[in-house]
Amino acid sequence: MSMIQFPAGSMSLLDNPVFESDPYDIFNGQSSPTDAGAEMEIQADGDVFSFRTPGVNFRVGGWGNPSLDISDFDFRLDTISGTLNFPGSDAADTWIAGSTIPRWGVEETGFGTTTFTGTLRVRPSGGGDDFDTAAVSLEAEST
Repeated sequence: MSMIQFPAGSMSLLDNPVFESDPYDIFNGQSSPTDAGAEMEIQADGDVFSFRTPGVNFRVGGWGNPSLDISDFDFRLDTISGTLNFPGSDAADTWIAGSTIPRWGVEETGFGTTTFTGTLRVRPSGGGDDFDTAAVSLEAEST
């Protein structure tokens, strides 16, 4: 990762939105006939949350200082393998404005496992160099 130079009076390196965890591994296993979903969401307060359908939702890390304004950043989840198929999931391989509260997920609706692996990225809103990256693994299993 390259270091970013900030203009005078703008964001400092102390405000750098780095990911607190790397990797983010989110798994949800269910016994059939229950569908399973595994999602991650970048929240405005600096948290990264795991959402498991059905199941318990919990904080899996953070993306920066809670005083940062999420609308100042864009997020992107680049595909290494798999497909995001959870209903309403944001698209992979596309920059998502932080103000929309990015959320990605996979779902298994039959017997089997659906997985996605990728690289999470954060940059200044509208463009520029990445501030940070983190590995992501989403897995939903119904047995």
